[in-house]
Amino acid sequence: MKFYYSFIKKITEEFLRLSLPADDPDCILFEKVKASVQNRLSKQGITYGLMAYLNELVLEIERVQLSNKEYSFSITLKDILIAYNFNSLRVVHYLNATITKEIKIIELAKEKIECLNRWLKEINQIPVKPACAFNDWHQSMSLFLCNWIREEILFYEKGLLLFSGVYPGGMQSIANTGYKIETELSVNQLACFVRLFMECEIFKNTNIRELLNFLAEHTRSKKRENISAESLRLKYYNIEESTREEVRKVLFRLLKKSSIPM
Repeated sequence: MKFYYSFIKKITEEFLRLSLPADDPDCILFEKVKASVQNRLSKQGITYGLMAYLNELVLEIERVQLSNKEYSFSITLKDILIAYNFNSLRVVHYLNATITKEIKIIELAKEKIECLNRWLKEINQIPVKPACAFNDWHQSMSLFLCNWIREEILFYEKGLLLFSGVYPGGMQSIANTGYKIETELSVNQLACFVRLFMECEIFKNTNIRELLNFLAEHTRSKKRENISAESLRLKYYNIEESTREEVRKVLFRLLKKSSIPM
């Protein structure tokens, strides 16, 4: 027990030492981090895993602070927290509020979508340390934020469609014809390919919900004549590791085929 108390004292002092000045853009976020740590240590107990996690997090914050000063890097506290999956509800909600505040001051829906896409790209490009989390029983910070941002994008895209009456090109032209694209892909793999096309910006200015509805109606999977749009949507937001590996094999086949004259 004495060991635990000494660790609490040590880690509290470390976070205090790393505190940021009031004019620093990350000051409020860091205060949220400290409050989350203090709450966890005082109310939810300490494990060896948590101690190792907090020690490593403190060292990383310190390294980044020194690097930013010495080399003028622009690694933010948010980047570190996402990489280390600091999935405290207090911190996640603060980041949600930050994004929401930025979106609210933008007038045009199209520009809101562009802003949200920049956030999505930025978060997706941060490498997350495997098997690393502040709270093991919470969803990962990166996954939660990305899913939330995608839902916001869908909301604004839906609004654009309702007010403009414009649908993604070609979707109405074959509606009600019964035409279906036959594919050897499973529903999981199809969802993964659509996700890749969206995140790599191969599909442009497309409402995800409408696109998935369209594909569900006009595509046959390897084993299903009829695909549920809701099932395809759920799989789109939850790509399993086994699915990702199968899609990689298909992509390798495509790369091999494209490397020879056609």
